[in-house]
Amino acid sequence: KKGEFSIDEDQIKELENFAESLTQREDSSALVKKLADAVKGGVAFHHAGLTTDQRSKIEEKFKKGELYCIVATPTLAQGVNLPARRVVIRDVKRWNTSAGRNMPMPIMEIRQMLGRAGRPKYDQKGDAWIVSKNIDEELKFVEHFLLSEPEEIISKLANPNAHSAEEDPALLTHILSLIATSDMNDRNSLGRFFSKTFLSTHMEAEALENQIDRVIKWLFENEMIIKEGESDDVRKRIILDETTKSSEEDWDDEIPSWASSASNVDGVEINDKENKYSSEITPRKGPPIFGFKKASNYQVEEVEKPDSQSMVYSATPLGLRVSRLYLNPISGKIIREGLVNAMNILTGIDEQKQISPFSLLHLVTCTPDFIPLWPQKKDLEKIQDAIFGHERELLTNSVDLDDERRMKGVLVLQSWIEELSISDLEEEWNVQPGDLRSRVDLAEWLLYSTRTILMDDIELKNMDRDSHRVLFEAIDEIHRRVRYGCKSDLLALISLKGIGRVRAREMVNLLGVTNVNDIASLTENDKMKLSELRGWSMKLVNNTVKNALRVAKRVK
Repeated sequence: KKGEFSIDEDQIKELENFAESLTQREDSSALVKKLADAVKGGVAFHHAGLTTDQRSKIEEKFKKGELYCIVATPTLAQGVNLPARRVVIRDVKRWNTSAGRNMPMPIMEIRQMLGRAGRPKYDQKGDAWIVSKNIDEELKFVEHFLLSEPEEIISKLANPNAHSAEEDPALLTHILSLIATSDMNDRNSLGRFFSKTFLSTHMEAEALENQIDRVIKWLFENEMIIKEGESDDVRKRIILDETTKSSEEDWDDEIPSWASSASNVDGVEINDKENKYSSEITPRKGPPIFGFKKASNYQVEEVEKPDSQSMVYSATPLGLRVSRLYLNPISGKIIREGLVNAMNILTGIDEQKQISPFSLLHLVTCTPDFIPLWPQKKDLEKIQDAIFGHERELLTNSVDLDDERRMKGVLVLQSWIEELSISDLEEEWNVQPGDLRSRVDLAEWLLYSTRTILMDDIELKNMDRDSHRVLFEAIDEIHRRVRYGCKSDLLALISLKGIGRVRAREMVNLLGVTNVNDIASLTENDKMKLSELRGWSMKLVNNTVKNALRVAKRVK
């Protein structure tokens, strides 16, 4: 009957199998267990707290019709490849960090969500609902979200409201990329390129030029580009372009034929007489200039002249590396300065500070490319203790001076590499698996970038080669620990296929192994003990030993 819904036994079995597959990981979180319970009833939730793999599985099951309802954040509803028979929007507000409160979602987003209703090939129509509390709210929603014009599209190529280069990371990134990887490496080419973009349609030409000049100045001062000098070839090209443009804009000032014809019509007159309101200006009686103060009344301010249009730029090794690593140039600056401070410590120039794994984690979390974590009240004491307790180990300051949020990121990553389980991390820091995974991935990328910048920096290497090597090895170790979420004693084991941090720790605790050679030489009794552990089998043990033998031979 209409309105009834039932699930047969085969569907229930499929849902139970799917729920079980979600919890098969070595260290499932409390969140995933809740998801598995929901899935058994044909319903799922979907948000950034889940891992990418979990979200993908849910989307796939929903597309196939094996899940009947998804409760999701707006991000999923914006997707164009996940239609539904019915869409229900429960809330039209979303938390806004800048405002510090819930704010109405853009009209465009709401309409995008509503547009998901109706599955191609399956439905003749779809229906979409916005839930309102009362009739007044309903009328307001209809007026605003359904009848009003959507917001204008704006360019993300730059920040039109920026007053400094550091307030415009997008333009910093794009200009460095153009100079480092394209032939648009002179001031005129850069200006012409941006004048033809969508950005130029809602930003004054002069303001855009000034912003480009500010960005170039910042990149030059932070040693990411150098000025090669003015180019005669560029100057000739500019003159040629101006000549071509001038000829294209030429027009005939004579009265056009249509105007001449129109003047023959009664009542139509082409008036080129003198303006009747013009008057003859009499000789002045006052001074030739007035309304200004004397220059001596003002403090002398030096106005910096922008680069000539024919100035040519090239990327430095640092700028080239930052661009190729897809780093925000501000992140590149922070990492480079942190590495200089680290080398000063290792070479004895700085006799007060120390370097630890905490130092390197803090360095990468202080960059704008790392997304900080919001601290809760219960976190603040631990965060403050860390800020003051590790002061000697800090290589830089937070990019946004938001020390608490950045420090929470450090402490979560530290808990991760100390092998705290995902469920314990969730309980201690209220960080869900997807949020943890995204921060781990960011930290891994930023540590890799840090290692690469150090490796390519001749100036830092020349400070002291031994210290340079020590720092490189330290960054490499912490990079691998973040990647695998383990202590340093597991790094020799964790690279084996099928062995994660949980299984590696079980082998160490049960059998006392320390490297692949130990695993390759396990006795039959050792194999039996290991196979009896939860999550192990004799087949897995034998495969692990085979992999260890293969790796051991390769190392020899």
